[in-house]
Amino acid sequence: MYRNVLCNSLRNVNLPLDALQCKDSGCQRHNEKLEVYYNDSVQSLDDTAAECVLSVKPGVHKFCWTPELDELKQQCIDIFTLWALIGRPRSGCINQERLRCKYQYKQAIKSAMQDIDRQFNDNLYEKLCKKDEVSFCRAWRKRFCVNNLKPNFQFQFSTRGRAAIPPRRLKPPYGLISHPQQDTSYN
Repeated sequence: MYRNVLCNSLRNVNLPLDALQCKDSGCQRHNEKLEVYYNDSVQSLDDTAAECVLSVKPGVHKFCWTPELDELKQQCIDIFTLWALIGRPRSGCINQERLRCKYQYKQAIKSAMQDIDRQFNDNLYEKLCKKDEVSFCRAWRKRFCVNNLKPNFQFQFSTRGRAAIPPRRLKPPYGLISHPQQDTSYN
């Protein structure tokens, strides 16, 4: 796509053939034409890059962002600007409206994050019910784990291939120790 758009854009750039065929070394007559050619070429590259190349990495924006949140954010910005212009009063209808917009915006973000968490939990639950261990572990690691942690078959996570708590060393009640002094191997 980039190549096609760039080719179409560069077709509109006039090539100064007389300047390119000039045999004089140090010729000053064609400087203006060459400068225009250079600027037009650079402008074509810039325009094509703006059209075809991403300027922001995918995933940089919050994944739960919606147009509703954009609208609420803009309302907060507008009311804050108005509030600042009138001297930042701590009482009155403008301040009340500012606080109301801010509260709505925060609540909407909180609700969107909870919806995303709920969707993720439902997805994990579905994978666990289907006993799809591979998909479950992938989803779990993608969300909660560092890249160097890998699960073993007992859903315990290991570091560099060794289980943090090997299954054969678990003690009743299942290796859980409430206080270090209860474990004789701790000392």
